[in-house]
Amino acid sequence: MSFMTKLKSPTIQMRLILSIGISIAILIITIATTLMVTGSASTITARITENRVPTARAGSLIEMNFQASLASLRGWMLTGNPDFKAQRAENWRAIDQNLALMNGYSQIWTNPDNVRKLQELKRTIAEFKLAQKKVEDIAHSSNAFPATTILNLEASPLVAEMISRISAIINEELTLRATPARKEALGMMADVRGSLAVGVGELRAYLLSGEDRFREGFERNWARNTVRFADLTAVAQNMTASQQENLAAFAEAREAFEPLPARMIDIRGGERSDMAAFTLKTEALPRAQEIATLLAGPIQSDGVRRGGMIENQAELLGGDVETLSNDMNFLGTTVWILLFVGIGAGAAVVVIANRAIAVPIKDMTGMMTTLADGDTSITVVGTERSDEIGGLARALDTFKNNAIERARLREETRLAEEAAREAEKAAAAAEAERQEAERRREQEAAQAEANRAAVVQDLLAKFDAEVSSIMMGVTEAATELEATAGSMSSTAEQTNMQTKSVSQASSAVSSNVQTVASATEEMEASIQEIAEQITRTNQMTQDAAGKANETSAVMSELETASLEISEVVKLINDIAEQTNL
Repeated sequence: MSFMTKLKSPTIQMRLILSIGISIAILIITIATTLMVTGSASTITARITENRVPTARAGSLIEMNFQASLASLRGWMLTGNPDFKAQRAENWRAIDQNLALMNGYSQIWTNPDNVRKLQELKRTIAEFKLAQKKVEDIAHSSNAFPATTILNLEASPLVAEMISRISAIINEELTLRATPARKEALGMMADVRGSLAVGVGELRAYLLSGEDRFREGFERNWARNTVRFADLTAVAQNMTASQQENLAAFAEAREAFEPLPARMIDIRGGERSDMAAFTLKTEALPRAQEIATLLAGPIQSDGVRRGGMIENQAELLGGDVETLSNDMNFLGTTVWILLFVGIGAGAAVVVIANRAIAVPIKDMTGMMTTLADGDTSITVVGTERSDEIGGLARALDTFKNNAIERARLREETRLAEEAAREAEKAAAAAEAERQEAERRREQEAAQAEANRAAVVQDLLAKFDAEVSSIMMGVTEAATELEATAGSMSSTAEQTNMQTKSVSQASSAVSSNVQTVASATEEMEASIQEIAEQITRTNQMTQDAAGKANETSAVMSELETASLEISEVVKLINDIAEQTNL
């Protein structure tokens, strides 16, 4: 069957393989899709848990701690409480730790701009840390308030000098005789001292508070002091020498002091009046703004910072979460679709198996059962099918035909066996007759054999008697020979002259002895041959004529042996006669 024919009429195996193949393909697609999506989800989850969330958390902690460090620095500047310095140090330890973590996380960041911003952030944080340390060192030091420093280090000694000199002038004036001119001069001296003291007090208050009313009060008192000092200088010729000396020292101190208030007022009214605050404002806070911008982004029109590293990480985190959610939704949808497709494929397999296998197999089983019960009259259906069921039906039809043929052969065999049994009975009868005739023939042969055996036994008995007689004669001759040898030994000396003859005779005797020995061996061989002949005679009972011939031959051999023994005896006698010589 060609391939195209198989495609037009697919077998059950092909249908099952196709259905199972579709099911396996659906299963493979399901597993592959699940593995692919779960692998992607695992990667995203790892990125979220190992990068996005830790990065956002580290950034938030950096922002929180640098704000806390600013608060601690301000607390130290305002109160001078060392606890604020310890808190600031702790805040920086946290900043350094989280900055190191973020630097490690940056190795697997996916946004290059964030990597660049992190390098900028590290540089800015280092500068911010130095600026904070500078502010902390300035606060509550002699350099914290430059105007007050000028007041304390430069102005106050001059003011003390001036107060001391004007007080000395006044004290001396009080010891002098009072005159209208001196009283007027004393008033000038008091106004100079009072305006100076009050003015310096106003100046100190201004430097502490920065309120303009204190500055204005100082300016008024200093203007009054200038006027009254000029008036006092105008009447200096009426003073004593010591008063004039003190007044000159006062004037010198006043001249040195006069430019200082303007400097202090200018500094106090400017940005550098509080160097710690100025440094905080000009060096620390700008860098704090840069850090906030890098972390949280620039301030928008609504006053909220957006677009920083933290927000970017949050957006990336949200994107990863959204991707993960989409992947999970896709996986769920795909699994459901493939589940329904798999259920459909399974149902198709069941339908195919039921229609193509179960029903035909059930019908085929019924036909097989009927055929097994011996009913060969059934009609096998389905032989025209081209699938496995058709092959099975054709095989069943062959079984049915074979069963019919076997029944026919069994009947023929039964008839042949009956004819054979009749023939066997006839053959048995003929065999019985043949065996009876054979038995009678065997009895007759046995009787004839018994007769022949009796004749042979008589012959053997006679032969044994003759042999015994011959053997006795041989024994006697040997004894006589031994006696002759003894006689020859005793007469050796007498026969010395006839040594040569005796030697020849001895050689002849020796030859004759060997001949006797040979004859004896031939006789023993003859006896052995007789025994074998007797054995063969007893065994050969079915051929009497042949046995009789064999018995005659044995008797001839015995006769020959007897003649040979007679010759030996004769030879021995000749030897004895020669020995006697």
